Amino acid sequence: MVGWWHSLQVPYSESRMGEAGPSTSLSRPRRKEFSRSLLLAIPGCVIAGLVTLICYVVGANLAIAGFCYLMVVVLQSLLGNFASSAVVSVLCATCLDYFFIPPLFSFRISDITDSLAAVVFLITGLVITRLVSQTQEAADSEQLQRREMTRLYQLAQQLLALEPRTAFGVDMLKPFRTQFALRAVCVFDGEAAQLYMDGSSQDNLAEKTRTAYIERKNVEDAASGVAVGLLQAGAEWPAPSDSKVFAIASSPPAR
Repeated sequence: MVGWWHSLQVPYSESRMGEAGPSTSLSRPRRKEFSRSLLLAIPGCVIAGLVTLICYVVGANLAIAGFCYLMVVVLQSLLGNFASSAVVSVLCATCLDYFFIPPLFSFRISDITDSLAAVVFLITGLVITRLVSQTQEAADSEQLQRREMTRLYQLAQQLLALEPRTAFGVDMLKPFRTQFALRAVCVFDGEAAQLYMDGSSQDNLAEKTRTAYIERKNVEDAASGVAVGLLQAGAEWPAPSDSKVFAIASSPPAR
């Protein structure tokens, strides 16, 4: 009967924090994502402005201007995220209404068919944006899974290449640290009261590993980026006193 207690330290922006985390820390990734979306929307807004100028100068009608704006939305969807593409879609719909739907230079629409055209354009732009964003997210997720599988395969090869009589300790931790580009990897064997550590860390990794073993509970620390979780095989938690339990911790590479 073997139990594993591990703590993983990752950058906070990549960790999944619970509701107990500070609200200020939770808002930082959101503000960062919002700023990133605004920056990604700038090129699309500039192109939409150029399309508006060109179409107005050449005297393009509603249909031609609508297709030109739709191309801008598609390009923005391919290059940006959903939020930035939605901003560009709304901007294009606004420009289409203001400059090409009578009465001009007014957001009031006199013809019901023109109102329907504007609504259909906005819905079409948002649907295209959402579909392209979902496709990009699926492709990114597949690429990430492929990368992780490659890492695990290479890690398995390194572990199999070790001498059969290699004792559990620092030599066995090196493949984990090198393969995942970690600053340090630490393991605490509770049964033998032994601490093994490969690499160096300034985050009190050894002490946090012992604490995780003693408290035996999930911990997520936003300040240090430490996420502690339980991997238990063949037994319910809390593990029986006679079971073999390890505390495992890793420290991410310096940024």
